[in-house]
Amino acid sequence: MLLSFKTALIPNNRQITAFRKASGVARHAYNWANAQIKDILATQKEGEKLKLPSAIDLHKRLIAEVKSEHIWYYEVNKNIPQKALADLRQAW
Repeated sequence: MLLSFKTALIPNNRQITAFRKASGVARHAYNWANAQIKDILATQKEGEKLKLPSAIDLHKRLIAEVKSEHIWYYEVNKNIPQKALADLRQAW
């Protein structure tokens, strides 16, 4: 006999806000990094082998270029954009 448990999240208003901030930061980081990779691929010349940046390289650039401009990145955990960049790198 198999048993299972069904769990439902019932977040309060603060938790809903935190979820929305986290998903917004993840979406922004993913889209920013995707544009960076597309720019690198667009500059690739015929027959040239180009190395795509790793998730760590993308995260270093994100911290240097984007995080200083968008202070709302500091309102969420640092793992959120890191995971988004890792997911993007795996997709590529």
